[in-house]
Amino acid sequence: MPEDENQPLTKQIDTSKYQTINDLESNTFNAWYVKYYQLRHECLAEFLGTFVLMAFINGVIAAVKLGDGNFGGWTQICIGCGLGVTFGVHASGGISGGHINPAVSFALAVYGLLPWRKLPFYIFSQVIGAFFGALFVYVIYLPALDAHDPERTWNKTGGIFACYPQSYEYPFSAFTTEMLGTAIFLLTIMSVEDPRNMPTSPVLKPLTIGASITAIGFSFGLPTGFALNPARDFGPRLFTYFAGWGPEVFTGANYYFWIPIVAPMVGGVLGTGCYKMVISRYYTKVDGEKI
Repeated sequence: MPEDENQPLTKQIDTSKYQTINDLESNTFNAWYVKYYQLRHECLAEFLGTFVLMAFINGVIAAVKLGDGNFGGWTQICIGCGLGVTFGVHASGGISGGHINPAVSFALAVYGLLPWRKLPFYIFSQVIGAFFGALFVYVIYLPALDAHDPERTWNKTGGIFACYPQSYEYPFSAFTTEMLGTAIFLLTIMSVEDPRNMPTSPVLKPLTIGASITAIGFSFGLPTGFALNPARDFGPRLFTYFAGWGPEVFTGANYYFWIPIVAPMVGGVLGTGCYKMVISRYYTKVDGEKI
């Protein structure tokens, strides 16, 4: 039977619901693959962004601490950490939003800006990314570590990878430092993402967020090393446990390890809530009056 000349030679497929060619092809063969395609790549983006973040952060700290003062000091660490956040957000922001921080993901989930079902996958990806970032820095600086600390003592070189407080620091003040720093960090993120406030261009958003980390480091970094990120601290701390520093990385400084995990989570929720209450509620009322 001859074909209708008006009939298209190939079947037209509505590709509007597909994001990539790979997504389209995988839908043909594996519905499960398509269903979780986006989440998988968001997790991979969080992994990559956090890996980049930790490669820069652990790298700059290693250069300063193992360089015997010849490669800068606290200023270089603060700037390097800010740039690490900038490049980490750049690497992953277009796919996952560039959280690269469980405190950010948790705060957004609390206020309905991230589905709860995604939260454990994001956090796991961030911790694993931080773990591997520390691993590569360890390999790069292994000769220097062997020269400076062959015994792998937590209070000598463990601070290259994880955060430890000053010897005179109190748990309450350390908790407050991490909580406040993370709250200010989330305030910055919420402000640059709010189109009704003072929105920043896509190019400047990572720079602004990274600059806030540098400012926080200059202002509040001395007492605790300003982790502000549970994955940034726990992933490398876990790595040092396996790499020879031993259980002292968790028991040292009076079991300090829990503060860089809990305090940023609390601070992130408080900072986001503060922004929504003080700034977002204002715009809601103004919009309501206009309507």
